[in-house]
Amino acid sequence: MVPVAILVAVSLALRAVDQLYHRDSARVLALLRLDGEAAPGSVYHRRWDPLFAIVPFVWSWLDLFAIALASVQLANVWADVLLALLAGSRLRALHEASHIAVHYGLCRQKAWQWELSNVLFQYPAFRPDMHHRYVFHVLEHHRHANEGDIDPNVKRFVRLGMVPGISRAQFTWKLFHSLRPSGLAETFRSMVSNAKLNKTRTHLALRWLTVVLCIAAFWLTGGARGFVVAYLVPLILVYPWFSWISVLAEHRWFIECDEPDRRLREFVVGRPTDYPGVLGWIIRHAIFPATDHYHLAHSLYPFVRWNYMPALDAALKRSEPRYGTHASV
Repeated sequence: MVPVAILVAVSLALRAVDQLYHRDSARVLALLRLDGEAAPGSVYHRRWDPLFAIVPFVWSWLDLFAIALASVQLANVWADVLLALLAGSRLRALHEASHIAVHYGLCRQKAWQWELSNVLFQYPAFRPDMHHRYVFHVLEHHRHANEGDIDPNVKRFVRLGMVPGISRAQFTWKLFHSLRPSGLAETFRSMVSNAKLNKTRTHLALRWLTVVLCIAAFWLTGGARGFVVAYLVPLILVYPWFSWISVLAEHRWFIECDEPDRRLREFVVGRPTDYPGVLGWIIRHAIFPATDHYHLAHSLYPFVRWNYMPALDAALKRSEPRYGTHASV
């Protein structure tokens, strides 16, 4: 298990360095005019941000390759189940790193963080390239959250019957949509259609080269077992399921809101959520990583990196009474 321990140690070290570099929450709160005054000439992004834009992708991939190695060394079917769940959570972490990138939050350079996200998540996860993700997520969802005729999330809920009036049993059944045959069919359809969403032919060629290299890397690391446990099963089953639950928890869906101001509308259709205790910690990091467990704060300040979210959430709870109106646990 020595190689696994080394990969995990490097992954944890990268997390620590990243957190140390982004320990300046007071500066960010001042820039956002939430706590104190910003120094003259202050800007959000800093000198080494382009380098630190790579780091969250690297530590998540180290985790995935450690999982592939562990599956071979443990060679136990029950361990495989737990490792596949863990791998799904690492795909969610990659998803959230690219999520901040689509809002230009990792660094000042748009092209750099978008291409990093393409190669290190969007392509190997069979997601649309960042150009199309920007359209779906920022232009259609963020700017029109809860608007049924525009927001793609609401359209999906309606199509799948996740609407007001369903029974508790129906709601519970639909929580497992991604694991049912209809959900698997939706996942495969999405993967095929997403693979076609590339801005240029160069992006298309890079997509398939990335997929081939990803599969080869997992196969060389953990053979067939490592490939299935750390990549194939998480990609098809676990990651879509975790993402589905995450999308369901993002907003107060189907709430009538005629408020024209986007910021004020967020207070009506959004809600801050706390995840206390050990179980809360597990759920937070597995299903709602990075900015996802501070979704209302993210909706209000979408470019802010996850490192600053605890301080941002606390500042909003202190200074903005509308922020906690619909708080949940």
